[in-house]
Parts: sequence; C-alpha cells; structure tokens
Amino acid sequence: MMTMKHNKKIISKLEKLRNKSILSASLLEKPEYFSGILAELLTRKVIDKIPTRKGQWGYKVKKVQALETMLTEYYDKEFSIPERIDKVEATRITGNAHDANESKFPSVPLRATKENTIIKHGNDIIDVYDICSKGMGLYLPINTELEEWELNGKICLVENQRFFWEAEKVVQADYYIYLQGNFSNNIVKWLISPNMKKVPLIYCGDYDPSGIKLYLRIKKHLPDCEYYIPDNFEELLNKYGNNKDLTKQQRDFSELLIDNDTIIQRIRKAFEKTGKTLQQEALLI
Repeated sequence: MMTMKHNKKIISKLEKLRNKSILSASLLEKPEYFSGILAELLTRKVIDKIPTRKGQWGYKVKKVQALETMLTEYYDKEFSIPERIDKVEATRITGNAHDANESKFPSVPLRATKENTIIKHGNDIIDVYDICSKGMGLYLPINTELEEWELNGKICLVENQRFFWEAEKVVQADYYIYLQGNFSNNIVKWLISPNMKKVPLIYCGDYDPSGIKLYLRIKKHLPDCEYYIPDNFEELLNKYGNNKDLTKQQRDFSELLIDNDTIIQRIRKAFEKTGKTLQQEALLI
C-alpha cells in the first residue's frame, strides 16, 4: 500500500533523476514501492536504460518536460522537497538523511605553517599558525558568514585529506584549505568575495579526470588559479600511477579531450601515453 512516506521518497527520487539526468539502476530498481513508477517512466519513454560503465546500468532522462509533469502529479505542498536540502531537512521530509543533496553547515578545514599567519573576521584577528603549530586545524563553518573571513597570502587548495596535513612538504603556501572532494559552492563564493579578491591560489588535487574536473570548476570562477604539477610528474606517473581510473572515469576523461588549457593538455597527453593516473599522495613519497 502506498503511504505518504513513500510519496515523499518518490518525489525525492524524481528530483534526483531530473537534476542529475542519469542515475544508476540500483537507485531506481531496488525499492518495491517505486517499481510501478519506473515502469510508467519507461513505457512513456520519459527515460531510457543505458550502460554507464562495464557491467553497470543506469537510467537517462529523455523527456524532461514529461518528468516535470510526473513530479507535479506527485507533488504536495504539505511535504514539498526544496531543490537543495540538507540531512536534517531530508530526515524531516522523507525520513531518510541520505536523500540530502547538500550539508548546510559543514566546515572547511584550514592550516597554516608559517609564523604570524592570521585570519580576520571584521576587527577580530586569529593567529592561525598558533593553532596549527599544535597539530590542529582551524575549521570555518560553511554558512552565510563564511565570506566575512579574510585571508592575506597564497592559498593552496587541496583535494584529499591525507595530503592536506602534509601539503607544505610539496607546495609552499601561506594557507592550506581542504576542499573535501566535491566541495560546496559556498567555498567558491568565499574565494571570489571582496575579502579574498587579491589572494593567489594554487590547486593541488589528484591527477585524474575527477581531480581535473574539480580544478576546472574552480578556474571557471577564478581563472588565475594555478594547477600544481611537479617537475617529475611523468616519472611519478610511470612509477606510482593507477591504470584503472581512466576506465572508471571515462566520461570525465572524454570531456577533457576538448579542453585547451595547456596544463590540462600536458596531463591528458601523459594519461594517453601511459594509460595511468596519479593520486596526489604520491607526491609525499
């Protein structure tokens, strides 16, 4: 029997399908309550089942307007789902925190390894180095006040947590910020805010299609951001490279083939030559 809770979950799944265009088959096929909706989507040719990678399948949206109509059919103001919801809201609305598509108040970790490195918030000044010299990091909440924090000096944006804690061994900067993978848009807003306008940036991420995709996302808003490439990049790639990522990230890699950025071209040629990618942790070896 269809319940209100099931209706809420149906809306959540249809929202995800609309926003992402492609969802893995497992996300749509597993719940019994969704099987009738899935059959209707396929019958009306709103979606198609397609291979996404070797041995795996997904569903791709064909008729966006038809999907919107279905959303309207299941939509009820009493339990409407916002376009962006965090885990608390998702739990309240659908009963499942995993339905969240953002975290409202996560934090962004920050480190400094040089003396007298500070951060300002209005008239308040915090000695970042003093905090980090004790083996800790400074964690800024990613909320509406994030843009009020001001840094003065070179920033290194780091993709992975392990590298974040030792990045100064490889890249010299005044501040190190851990992006935590697919980072919040609020971090980008902070980096382009008036308080951060003159701060030079260098990105240090994995040398794989996903890492490059994060760099291009940053560079779209901050065109002067550099991508750190070690002098012995090709040597490291041959020695410590991973020969599986290009297959797993084929879609992202295909998108990179049309990018004319000179750094991207260099990395892409190295990928094509060796068939390998490189995790940024290799720089610490």
